[in-house]
Amino acid sequence: MSKVKHFLDTSILRPIHSSSSEYKKYLNNNLGKDRYISHYIQKEFVNGLIIPMMSFYSLLRMKHITSVADALSVWNNKFNSRELKSINVLVVNLLSSHYIDLNDLRKKDSASKLIADYIRRLLSLLELRFKFIGVDNNLCVKTKLVLDYDLDKLDNIFSQYLKDFKKSDDSKICNINTFFKTHSSQIDKIQKSTLNIDKTDRSGLEKIQKNIKSINNNMSCVKCAKLGDMIISILTPSNMRLEHTDNSFDYLMELLEKTHYKHPSELAIQKKAETVSK
Repeated sequence: MSKVKHFLDTSILRPIHSSSSEYKKYLNNNLGKDRYISHYIQKEFVNGLIIPMMSFYSLLRMKHITSVADALSVWNNKFNSRELKSINVLVVNLLSSHYIDLNDLRKKDSASKLIADYIRRLLSLLELRFKFIGVDNNLCVKTKLVLDYDLDKLDNIFSQYLKDFKKSDDSKICNINTFFKTHSSQIDKIQKSTLNIDKTDRSGLEKIQKNIKSINNNMSCVKCAKLGDMIISILTPSNMRLEHTDNSFDYLMELLEKTHYKHPSELAIQKKAETVSK
């Protein structure tokens, strides 16, 4: 029996690096050693975790911010999304593990260095822990950005990286339009699908179909991001199993007749562990 080759969606790649020990244990027990990602998924991972961490670092480095607690307070008031709020937990856990007092004005520089090193390690681990499928090397130019980790110039380096990553006109120089032409038959199949699925999934599929229609030969980074799950489902190699937690892949992978597995959420695994421990 051949080993399963695990192709990781961003919804699995992120918690491998930033989730509870219980969920990390679950993932490590269920994903084996053959773990693959793509450059597009790398881009999504960077966008969802590295960029917010860099943004928090930049906030912490501002002169009027006196401590980590001060930065966390500003961050909480500035952002409402669940993803950005989760940076609070990540920062607190990271710094607490190094016994950093969040209210200590003298620990601001030490905290900044720890966060910067965490960012460096995350980017390095992507190259060391996972194999790239190599079919989308030029799909998104954001994956070509290189972080020159120079401790003496980190403030400027992070600032420039954030600026380059957030450019909104990159779609004009990437290969996303070529991707849509190459995979037009699969995209057309998704666009025209009348798959018999429940109300929630139907709403999700209709949203994807609406986003496909909105392109109309006018792709942008924002539109590309909205179609991320569709792009990943098409990128998934036929000899691999897509590992994910997102409902959208249930119908996308069915339409494309590809193998996938939806894992329970971190909350579900936590609740299960609590029930067992009682």
